[in-house]
Amino acid sequence: MAPPEAHHLFHRPIADHSFSSDRGTLAVAKDNVVELYETAGNKYTLKEELKGHDKTVTSVDVAPKSGQIVTCSQGMDVTSIGGAAAKLWMQ
Repeated sequence: MAPPEAHHLFHRPIADHSFSSDRGTLAVAKDNVVELYETAGNKYTLKEELKGHDKTVTSVDVAPKSGQIVTCSQGMDVTSIGGAAAKLWMQ
């Protein structure tokens, strides 16, 4: 098992995060958006913000095979992002 990694990317707490199966994309739930970061070594570059929730996003997950991104919020709504949008990040 690989040792744990610690990265200080933000100045305030986040609700949740998830890596793609190849660890090339990091999805971070902050406030009512999900930020997608491209990862390369120890460098993280913000590539896109996924918007659509009215309340705080509490959970985010990236499916290991399809790359589909699923989020849920305090408003008890669930959003699923798949198809071309998800594949863009899983290349």
